[in-house]
Amino acid sequence: MVDDKTRTLPKQAGSGGLTSADGAVRLPNGQIVWLRDNAPRGDLDQEYRGIEVFDETPQTDMAIIAAVSALETRRVENERLEKAILIYKLGAEMPSEATPDSEAAENLKPFGHWLKGWAAKIDEAERSDPELQDATNIDSLNAVDGLNAMKYMRTFDYIEELLRYFRPDYDELSRREQTALIQGACERLNRFHEALEELVGHAEYATYDAERRKLRKLKSAADNVQLYIDAALLRDVEGLKYEEIGNRLGARIPSAEQWNKKRDASTPRSWAEKGREELLKRTWGEEGYAARVAAKKAERERWRRLSEEDRLLEATAEQIALMVGASVKDVLQIIELGELDESKDGAAYIYRAFNRGVEKQPE
Repeated sequence: MVDDKTRTLPKQAGSGGLTSADGAVRLPNGQIVWLRDNAPRGDLDQEYRGIEVFDETPQTDMAIIAAVSALETRRVENERLEKAILIYKLGAEMPSEATPDSEAAENLKPFGHWLKGWAAKIDEAERSDPELQDATNIDSLNAVDGLNAMKYMRTFDYIEELLRYFRPDYDELSRREQTALIQGACERLNRFHEALEELVGHAEYATYDAERRKLRKLKSAADNVQLYIDAALLRDVEGLKYEEIGNRLGARIPSAEQWNKKRDASTPRSWAEKGREELLKRTWGEEGYAARVAAKKAERERWRRLSEEDRLLEATAEQIALMVGASVKDVLQIIELGELDESKDGAAYIYRAFNRGVEKQPE
């Protein structure tokens, strides 16, 4: 307990540097410092044991925060991040009984109630709140701010819980202050994820340059792997010629300018062969890969027979399914239950049909 009777992380003995403390004081800037009496003398001229100050968090607590941060958060895009957080806050400020729970995928009704209420709050805010008047409405598939608010909701939720743990007065702050704190945490989480990925990558595939006597620059091969797989699929599923594959994918390689000059079909041929033989067949076997190619060909033919409206319907259902943790099939059934307005077009009307369908679902 701090002197203001608020809870703090425990300072545990043997936690990797910090020993037990006698008390804590919250400084005017909100930071907590821990005090321990009878600290060891600094030198022989010190005639009594002093009082030692700690301001670092114990390693055990840091380890817990690091592990949960890695599990519960993801990198966020910095572009228009503030608007996404402001839209998220509108949903977070709704009554607790309206908030969707973790079982929304099994029962979408709570999520539908909440999504409908959230959209209404956003509509109202766009009319009356200067901070949100230029934010795009959540009701559209192309509403980048609203979609980002939903996409990063789990990360934003975690950040707010972390802030509340360390800041007892967090809920008393203005929305602008809370938004700034969340945005700052997102920037630091991005660096955390980047550093963690670099550490794992270093352990996994770092190499030593004996001639220069130093480690080579860490470079992931994942981009090349995706290129090889895409080339194999373009060849085996779509039947494109190698030069066509090069024209489609050539812009993604470092030597794109050289490709535009030479257009050597042997290069995309090698991409497709590597993707097929070294990656896809090694993953699923020859028969397993052949079955997937056949399925993708059938899927491609089905998609090409769909009207533009049906393609939009299915693509929007895929987005909704990703957000709510349900299958695309279930989402399409709910949209059908919500009676899509055939006289309208655009993703916004699909979202509204989904919301109506959720409301009509049996308990």
